[in-house]
Parts: sequence; structure tokens; C-alpha cells
Amino acid sequence: MDAFAGAIGVSESTGKCSPEYVVCEPRDARMVTSMEYFARVLREMAKQGFIFVICPSVRERAPRFRFATFKDVLLPVPPPSEQKQIDGYLTVLAQAAPLVERLKAQVERLREYRQALITAAVTGKLDVTKEAAA
Repeated sequence: MDAFAGAIGVSESTGKCSPEYVVCEPRDARMVTSMEYFARVLREMAKQGFIFVICPSVRERAPRFRFATFKDVLLPVPPPSEQKQIDGYLTVLAQAAPLVERLKAQVERLREYRQALITAAVTGKLDVTKEAAA
């Protein structure tokens, strides 16, 4: 897994894994209702470059994520009910992200169209008096 790149997940099963994986469980399960919340926190830490900073690397883009380094990192632990709310909110945001990108692209095309109309009107390629009368 590339933890520094945000490749962090939550497994619903137990079993063997390679030394390249770090398996963590909460110290106090009563404080955790959403493991996905913590996976999201860790992914955000990776996006912000925090994971890369705490992981030593021999070569570029090949950091070694080890529990010995990570174990002392403090994570935000809101009350369990807030964990679920935060996770739900972030899920909605993630689902909306493609729509937001499409809207941004449409707004940009409309700006380009507006600029083309202004240019055509200023250069005389579009008769605005004729268009206004219609």
C-alpha cells in the first residue's frame, strides 16, 4: 500500500498480510463507531503530506510506513456519534465531487462563450442592435 499517497483502507476480515501493511485497532473500541472515519483521517493526513514526512525513505516515492514511527501520532477522536456524522458528511461530499467538477467545467465554458460574444460584438462581427430588436 502507498500510505503516503492515501491508499489506506478498512478491512472487514482478519487474516495474514505482508510486512508492507500496518494493521491497527483502536485502544478503546467504545470510542470508535466508524473505522471508516479513521481511514478518512489517515487519507487526509496522506494528502497533506504528513505521512510522507513521518516515514523515512531510501528512494523517492518509496517511504517505509512503520508502526514504530506511527504509534505516537495522535489522531482526533471525536465522540462516536460525531464520527458517524463526519463520515456521512464526507461520503456525501465525495459523491458530489464529480458533479461539482462538471459544474465548474460548464461555468468555464459559459465564461468562454460570454467572452466570445463580447469580442464578436466589439469587433463588429455581431450586430447587437439587430439582436436586441429580436
